[in-house]
Amino acid sequence: MLKLTLDLIPQSAFYKNVRSEVSKSEWDKIRKEVYKKAGYICEICGKKDRLDAHEIFEYDEINNIQKLIGLVALCRLNINNVLDFIFEKRINIRISSIY
Repeated sequence: MLKLTLDLIPQSAFYKNVRSEVSKSEWDKIRKEVYKKAGYICEICGKKDRLDAHEIFEYDEINNIQKLIGLVALCRLNINNVLDFIFEKRINIRISSIY
């Protein structure tokens, strides 16, 4: 299982994501592979629900670098929680292993 923690998002990273950088067909292939790798369950709560792929980034604020470090499958409830924090509070949700 994974857990959520909070990080501030650098302003330079606002509204940047994988989906906006690739074609729709490429994003569909990527997200479907993420769901398959997760066993078609939410990687936070384990629900078999409608899934969304969420990008996990690492930020180097000194050099202004945003680095994609992974993608995870999240259910609607958890992706909405993540997006609420990101868009309303400009806080990044870090998802990490609880093991």
